[in-house]
Amino acid sequence: MHRLTITFYGEVQGVGFRAKARNQALELKVTGTVQNCSDGSVQAVVEGDLSAIFTLIEGLALSFSLKDIKIAFEPSLKGLQDFLIIR
Repeated sequence: MHRLTITFYGEVQGVGFRAKARNQALELKVTGTVQNCSDGSVQAVVEGDLSAIFTLIEGLALSFSLKDIKIAFEPSLKGLQDFLIIR
């Protein structure tokens, strides 16, 4: 089990990015949260199998016009039970 904080930059707000992230995460059995940030980026905190997390990142990168992705590995807390969109 791994936990990552991922920040996506580019055309990611107002284009269905968070909904797509949630749908793909649920399919991949990845838990976490996704939310818009005030700087125009979107941040996701995800927990799950590392290959599933990177499949999620790859799927989003192929679906949207991204300029950058920043990934930070965090201590796994195993506390996330669902994948939620934070508004």
